[in-house]
Amino acid sequence: MSDFDLDGYFARIGHGGPADASLATLRALHAAHPRAIPFENIDALMGVSVGLDVASLQDKIFRQGRGGYCFEHNLIFMHALGALGFTVSGLAARVLWGQPEDAVTARSHMLLRIELGGRTYIADVGFGGLTLTAPLLLEPGLAQQTP
Repeated sequence: MSDFDLDGYFARIGHGGPADASLATLRALHAAHPRAIPFENIDALMGVSVGLDVASLQDKIFRQGRGGYCFEHNLIFMHALGALGFTVSGLAARVLWGQPEDAVTARSHMLLRIELGGRTYIADVGFGGLTLTAPLLLEPGLAQQTP
């Protein structure tokens, strides 16, 4: 993740706050990212190849000022968090929204797992209009408020 342009990311999302691996920073970045970078999947719909390497993501999102779909959003977020020193990994997920209760869908979505202070959080900045507005503790049965 050493080739990641953290200053470019901060400029794109309008972040001028702390740049450390803390819960406050994670929450601030998670809130700022979806407000600043739109969800879009026009390339995929038009049959244009979508590069998921860091250079392609930075070019599209930082320099061209565009958005992306879940993989693009969460990969760029993962690189930003990694550059700050967070322990972060990508997860594959199934989208069940609008599906029958017993549906088994493809793992077509990406979200992130963050280990911080002995706790595990999930973060998802790339689910379109229904994206999370804050990271959530990965704790079964725990009701959590988000802003």
